Amino acid sequence: MNKKVSIVIIIILVAISVVFYAYYYVNRDLGEEENPGNNGNEGETPTEPVVIDYDMLVIDNISNWGYVDGRWRTLDIDEIEDNEFVVYVNHQYYGNYNLKYGTIWNLFDDNNSYVEYYGDLIAYSNDFNVVIPSYAVTNVTGVEISEITTILGHGFNSSTLSTNEVVNIDLDSNGIVDKIVNVSNLDSLEEEQYYFNLCYVVLNNEIQVVIDDEVQYREIMSYPVYKLNYILRYDNNSVYSFILQEGYFSNVGETQNNLYDYVDGNYIRSFSD
Repeated sequence: MNKKVSIVIIIILVAISVVFYAYYYVNRDLGEEENPGNNGNEGETPTEPVVIDYDMLVIDNISNWGYVDGRWRTLDIDEIEDNEFVVYVNHQYYGNYNLKYGTIWNLFDDNNSYVEYYGDLIAYSNDFNVVIPSYAVTNVTGVEISEITTILGHGFNSSTLSTNEVVNIDLDSNGIVDKIVNVSNLDSLEEEQYYFNLCYVVLNNEIQVVIDDEVQYREIMSYPVYKLNYILRYDNNSVYSFILQEGYFSNVGETQNNLYDYVDGNYIRSFSD
C-alpha cells in the first residue's frame, strides 16, 4: 500500500514540474516576441538608421541627383531643400543659395530672402567638387557636315536641322580642342528623306558616337529629341562629362537628363533619371 502511495506522489510531482516548465518557457517566448528589438537584453540601445551624406546636383526643375562612393541615385525634394548650393544660371555663376521647392526651385539667401532668377539652373552642394566651364554653342560648319554625312552614310539638308549644337572645348585639358556635336531634324518644318538624332564627340581627333537614331516618319512622335544641357567635371575626374536632356513631342515619355562620363577610353551613359 505504501509503495502505491509513493508512486502516486511521484507522478503528481512530475506533472506539477511539467506544468511549471511549460508555463515559464511559453511566457518567456511571448515576452521576446512582444519586445523583439531588445533580443532579451534590457538596456541595449536600438540600432539607429544609417544617414548617408550625399553630394547633390540639381539640374533645372527636372533632376535631383545624389552622389556617394562613386555612384549616383535620384533624391527626393525634401533631401534637397534647405541645403546651401553653388548656383549657376544660364551657365554663369550666380551665387550660393538655399533651395526650396514650390512649382520650381526657388533661391533664398542667408537672410532667407527670396532671390529671383530667369533661365536654366544647375546647382551643386557646397562640398561637392564640381567644375562648370564657360563655353559657346555654335552651329555646324562644313567640317561637321562632312563628319555627319560620313557617320549617317547619306547626305542631309543642314538648313533644316531642328537641333544644331556644336561646342568646341578641350575635354581632357591636354591643349587639343575637342568638340561635342548634337544634331537632329526630327522637328524639321520640311519633309525630309531621312530623319535622325545624332550626338558624337571628337576627342583628340577621334570620333565617338553616343547617339545615332535613324527614325521613320511614322515613328517621330515616339522618339526623343536631345539638347546639350551642361558640361561639367566632378569628383576629380580628369575628363569633362556632359549632360543631354531628353524630351518628347508627345506623352510617350517624360523629360529627363542623361549623364555621359568618360570611362576606359569611351563616353558612356552612366546615369539618367
